[in-house]
Amino acid sequence: MHEAIAHFMGEHGFRSFCKLDVVNVHNFTRTVFEVKIEKSAFLPEAVSYLEINANSFLYHQIRCIMEVLFLVGRGLEAPSVVCELLRRADAKPNYPLADGIPLILWDCAFDAADLPRWETSRKSFTFLERELQDICVALLLRATMMAEMRTAIYASYHDGVAAEGGEEAPADARGRARSTFSAVDRTVPAVEAAGVGGPKRPRPVVPTYAHPHVFKSDRGVPVGAEDALERFIDNWALTGCDWTEPRSIENKNHRRYELFNFIKFEEELETQREAGSGARAAPEPRVYVPANYIPLLKRETERSYEDEVKVLTGKKKERYESNMDKKDEGRGAMEGRAGGQVRVAA
Repeated sequence: MHEAIAHFMGEHGFRSFCKLDVVNVHNFTRTVFEVKIEKSAFLPEAVSYLEINANSFLYHQIRCIMEVLFLVGRGLEAPSVVCELLRRADAKPNYPLADGIPLILWDCAFDAADLPRWETSRKSFTFLERELQDICVALLLRATMMAEMRTAIYASYHDGVAAEGGEEAPADARGRARSTFSAVDRTVPAVEAAGVGGPKRPRPVVPTYAHPHVFKSDRGVPVGAEDALERFIDNWALTGCDWTEPRSIENKNHRRYELFNFIKFEEELETQREAGSGARAAPEPRVYVPANYIPLLKRETERSYEDEVKVLTGKKKERYESNMDKKDEGRGAMEGRAGGQVRVAA
């Protein structure tokens, strides 16, 4: 993802990274001044964020960018797909938007000389700060409850699988289950937990969904490579989903379908391992690819700008024509002023 975001820097046409709004927008060129992926200060081991600064943004531009970056991060697309989409101009492939809940307009930059001094009373500051704290505590409580439930069912299932196979469940199965974000690469250097020289703890890297069998230790496969083989990351694993909300219910069947296909994929890998030779070399890491996944560059494209204009009717058509007339008038006025300046300079 770090490699992919580098292609956004500078001036580009972002037609393939926005939702088309022909009534109000006809210029899709935007300039990105800075783009980076940073670990959050609050939960650096679990949450990162994309920060992007530009002269302006198009309709749903950031949500489109994040959806493509998630595909790159999941291993479904190469980082170069960003460059190819920027070159495509008016030929955006069909793909869904990333969830808009984590998106926030964080800051706007203006000339300080043109702004009045911003003042905040102690009362207003206290009310706002405590309100945000209350929301944070409430969500942390819910997250803790869900994590404990996950721990319980994980340990219970693992114990059952071990009993069926006549094995003894690993002593640390419950501790493993407590890690919501499992490390794909356990060779990542440890980070300081209590200042310079303090105790260290391992840093988890990426959220994963792994079958309990992933923790068998008798395969003779290096731990890091084994985890990479079992990696299953989708949009829900990346951004989560509150399945208790009514609006999320319609996505549940799709989520279950994805998990069902992943279980089949994992069982195929298990069969391949069992049929392998006695000398167990570290296998090549594989990423689960949904059976119905179509690469972005091979998908059908949305209607072009001209085609969208042709199908406008009623008030939308009237607004489009009015906006285009205003733009033509403004362009003519600008050209007239520029011509006058040239004559005076001559």
